[in-house]
Amino acid sequence: PNDGDNLLEGYTEVFRGTVSDNNHSYDQLTAVWMSGSTELCQAKTPESDGTVQCEIQLTTGLTDITLQVTDPSNDIGLDSVAIEVMSTEAPTLSINEPIESEIYYSNELIRFAAIASDAEDLPEALTVIWNSSIDGELAIPPSPDSNGLIEQLINLSSGQHAVTAIVEDSSGKTSTETIAVIVNEPN
Repeated sequence: PNDGDNLLEGYTEVFRGTVSDNNHSYDQLTAVWMSGSTELCQAKTPESDGTVQCEIQLTTGLTDITLQVTDPSNDIGLDSVAIEVMSTEAPTLSINEPIESEIYYSNELIRFAAIASDAEDLPEALTVIWNSSIDGELAIPPSPDSNGLIEQLINLSSGQHAVTAIVEDSSGKTSTETIAVIVNEPN
């Protein structure tokens, strides 16, 4: 990232820098990435060409990322980049089927359908997991299509199910929706 970049919270960014010292070789240097007094990546020796990198999970509040290099004489060199980490939204999910007021039977396929969306990610980058309070995780493909639609026909065991769908975006934010579904013995 460059000075002044706006980045999204929850995503991982790779910060790269190059360090050098006129009096010492790269293998004698120690580089560490910081935000304020917080160490973001462990101190390490630069690569043979002086490059160092750090993968940082972005959180709101990160504004200055500093690369600090120290030589054996404890002389320190610093360089910083100012960034702004923008808040992201959690994905949304709406279960369209099964319908809570309908009656279903354990020997008949039940249509499961939902729409998932996210302000930052494409629908097909989202992950949706379905669970039943009786049957556990349901065999429904986890990736929506390009319109955000997830659908599958499956059977459920007899009983009163709490069916939950959880959608997660690539930054790790989630949303959940739960419905009650009554499934009768075979018809």
